[in-house]
Amino acid sequence: MAILSNARWWLSNGYRCLRQWWAGWTRTDEKKTEAAMAVLMSLYASRPDLQEVYPEARQGNLGRLVNWATGVSHKGWNDSSYEVLKPWASSYAAAPSVPPESAPVPWATAWRTSQAAANALPVTFEVMQERGSADISNHLMTLCLLVREFGLKNIVELGTRDGNSTLALLEAGRGIDAHVTSVDVEPCLAAKRRVQGAGLLDYWTFVQADDMQLQPPQIPVTIDLLFVDTSHLYAPTLAELNKYSAYLRDGSWIALHDYVSFAGVNRAVHDFVTSNPFRVRFYSFMHQNGLALLRWQQRA
Repeated sequence: MAILSNARWWLSNGYRCLRQWWAGWTRTDEKKTEAAMAVLMSLYASRPDLQEVYPEARQGNLGRLVNWATGVSHKGWNDSSYEVLKPWASSYAAAPSVPPESAPVPWATAWRTSQAAANALPVTFEVMQERGSADISNHLMTLCLLVREFGLKNIVELGTRDGNSTLALLEAGRGIDAHVTSVDVEPCLAAKRRVQGAGLLDYWTFVQADDMQLQPPQIPVTIDLLFVDTSHLYAPTLAELNKYSAYLRDGSWIALHDYVSFAGVNRAVHDFVTSNPFRVRFYSFMHQNGLALLRWQQRA
């Protein structure tokens, strides 16, 4: 792109974009700030690697680029531009920035890649982008991975709500002829409509009930994956783990959402694992409310 090779354009326009985007930036030393940004924009224009990693900077969205400059100028990581950026370290550190997680998500590219893969997941990708799934969206692909890569065919979901996790489990399971049994005290009408709309009804059984009152055959006698997203309270969660672990086979998985955001969940997981010493493998994901994964072993 001609613009990216034109440092003069960046010096005259890039900083203008920054000032528009960060109108609230302190102006205590505006000349120094302006000089610091001119150096950064000139560097960006000269380095194709920065242009590739921070493409949003072309439109004046400079938060991540400034994060990078702050890290390099303070020797947070090694980079050949350290000596160029070092004199302006305080200016970069004082500038507004964004968390690394704010990088633009390449949804379109990921969707096209999924469509070309052996495990296309178009429904799950759609759910992940919906505002209503914001509390769990980044964990849905983990659930899909478990189902497909470990061949988990008998799936029990405790807590359905609007069906975000339900759709991901069903779509992943369809490829291996799996079946999902979902249990919720509510009728979950929205989830039912969504599952029907996605053409996944043949792989699903919904039971409106208190999950602590169910017995076989409403519960599969062998559970390959148990997903728990219910009350988030300590006692009920621990009771669910104790009850349903009786139906797990050797190598089965348990997944619990909201491991971070609800103390009752992480306490229940802790007590369940410690009451079954060396029989459970534990993996914790701390982002987006948290997800705890447990792998059950029949013998220690």
